[in-house]
Amino acid sequence: MERMLRIGFIGYADIVREYLRAFEKIENISFEGAYWGTDAAVPDDYEGPVFSSPIDLYESVDAVIFLGEKIRKKLIADAIRSLKHVFIDDYSAVLNGDIESLYNLAKEAEIVAQVSMPKMHYWNISDIIESTKNIRHIFFCKEQSHLNNRFQNDYIPEIAAILKLIDDDALRIYSYKTPLLSKKVEMVDIRVEFANGVSAGINSNPCGFYDAQELRIISEKALVMFDLRKREVHALVKSSSKELEKEVTSMEEIPFVEIDELKDFTEAIEAKKDPMLSFGDIKRLHRCLQMMEER
Repeated sequence: MERMLRIGFIGYADIVREYLRAFEKIENISFEGAYWGTDAAVPDDYEGPVFSSPIDLYESVDAVIFLGEKIRKKLIADAIRSLKHVFIDDYSAVLNGDIESLYNLAKEAEIVAQVSMPKMHYWNISDIIESTKNIRHIFFCKEQSHLNNRFQNDYIPEIAAILKLIDDDALRIYSYKTPLLSKKVEMVDIRVEFANGVSAGINSNPCGFYDAQELRIISEKALVMFDLRKREVHALVKSSSKELEKEVTSMEEIPFVEIDELKDFTEAIEAKKDPMLSFGDIKRLHRCLQMMEER
């Protein structure tokens, strides 16, 4: 029988409501309460226990979910020193120079530290890793329709996914930016090379003619295209007769990403293994972004 995992919140973000809904659907999680901070007001729709300090919360839980992008490093570090497992809701909170020391702390304490990256769970990256062997090249192509009027170019989830799929440190990374219509709107082309000979690319256009999001993988015996919007997998696979066989399948939908991530968190704690996105993965990701800035 699985042990009940006692979890609490520190910080605040609107996503708190989704986590509370997720807790109700996972049998081995018990929500113990929250510490909102000295300056934060308790949300009107929150009816759970409120702790007066982080220390009081640490004494009552096995794991802490840190909410929001402005969580201080000291709070995360104190939780780890208290031997509490930690879940970081917003990856930008640790995608900075603090990740090195937090990674070392978590490794020494032998706790599970997971970081939320909802897109990666929605894409079923773990399933792709298991089903695609001997990867040679990875290519992400994403285009956002100009009709959305959201011209922010976010390619960080794609870099994180590439690092997970290849499971190696990047040797070199090149990025090229092309202004579109104004200096604030840029198309980005990224190339990544790994020590094991694998390469990867990302082409991201925040101001295109239509919405598209594809992941293409060239492996030893297959060419695979994942349509991440339609949730379809198209593959050309070399058969025993050395002919190419075409396959089309559907990817499983994940309508409630918080449940998927929390289940991964609890399973990692139970099995004493790395979660889907660990501090080690964020450390690799931060190094890639640093390499892009250094060029």
